[in-house]
Amino acid sequence: MSRKVFMGFLATLMVGLSTTTILEASIDRGSIQGTVTDQQGATVPRAKVVVKNVNTNIEVNLSTNSDGFYLAAELVPGKYSVRVSAQGFSPLEINGLAVTAGTVTTADAKLTVGAVSQRVEVTAKPPLVEATPANFTTALETKYIQDVPLVGRDIQALVQLMPGITQSSGSQGGANAWYLDGSLNAALGPENVVVNPSPDAVSEFNVVDNGLAAEWGRTSGAVINVVLKSGTNSVHGDTYEFNRNSYFNATNPFARRDAQGRPFLAPRVNFNNFGGTLGGPVRVPRIYNGKNRTFFFVSWDVSLVHENRPTILTVPLPAERAGDFRGDPRFAPVCGVNGATNCLYDPYSTTFDPATGEYHRTPFSTPVVPPDRIDPLAAFYLSSYPDPNFVDPLANYHLQQLHRYRRQQPDDSQHFRQDRP
Repeated sequence: MSRKVFMGFLATLMVGLSTTTILEASIDRGSIQGTVTDQQGATVPRAKVVVKNVNTNIEVNLSTNSDGFYLAAELVPGKYSVRVSAQGFSPLEINGLAVTAGTVTTADAKLTVGAVSQRVEVTAKPPLVEATPANFTTALETKYIQDVPLVGRDIQALVQLMPGITQSSGSQGGANAWYLDGSLNAALGPENVVVNPSPDAVSEFNVVDNGLAAEWGRTSGAVINVVLKSGTNSVHGDTYEFNRNSYFNATNPFARRDAQGRPFLAPRVNFNNFGGTLGGPVRVPRIYNGKNRTFFFVSWDVSLVHENRPTILTVPLPAERAGDFRGDPRFAPVCGVNGATNCLYDPYSTTFDPATGEYHRTPFSTPVVPPDRIDPLAAFYLSSYPDPNFVDPLANYHLQQLHRYRRQQPDDSQHFRQDRP
């Protein structure tokens, strides 16, 4: 392959990857659009519009078209301000604009005639009706994401906080779609999320549940769009530790109890979830300063579960392991007395009666298996059974054992995100 052909292939590949990145990024990014008019309602073409991220100071410079319209697309979710200026008009600054993932924020500007030295400031208010997109999006505020108690710290449970969401909405299984930072976050099967980030690392949690637009058209149910936090000019982060211990649980008044009055077969669980987050500008001393340009955000989360789950298992008595079943009421103490047939039979005494076509065995006189009839391999496995330590009078089998086991399940996750203009 010649160098010219290789470079052409490489350039095509880079353009294709860049296009793919732009198409996918539109899902986890937001937009600001608006129309610039004067006091009489006439549109103002070629007005200068500067859209600024308040946390990172990154600016997007635009100009209105012939209809006075402007659009700032692919914006990282966060707080923004819009500054509009035109010749013969006083500059106008709109503050308090909130951009969320997958939505379009409208910021119309009405300029007044005045000197350039004058400035008009306007504080934006959220619209009462979402009129821009075809779909309806419900966003969950960040304080709810971080403050609402979640079992297992699972952000999927946040869906239940959305209006109109139920456990079963009548749709087919697997009809919902989960996205994480613009990429489909699902495996084969119904509602299988591949990456489940920590709530402390989540910035946006949006649910699109009505009239899906084209970008959400692959599913017939709802779309849950999760966006991770981004770095800013100020270094920020947190550390956390959450513990759920069954020692603090209230006892069930109807639970079975032992002789000491303690709940019987009560499982014990000790769940620990700890980790931290860190974000800020990318800085390499004496080499690179990413302030107002490049940012990072990293999350580390670890979950540990220590669990004691008691279980009842049926095991033989020590005498039964030696072949003595006289303590089992299912067998007659002496075979043949009063016509008793519930006996133990000798398998080595099997005979065939050609006249009747039946097989016959000779019973043992008592329900005791002689030592020479016990297979050595069976005796070895029987010796591995533990002795019973509990008798359940309500069970069909009169010998049972209380069995406990310990399970430790680590669930580690790390997330890294880098943003640049």
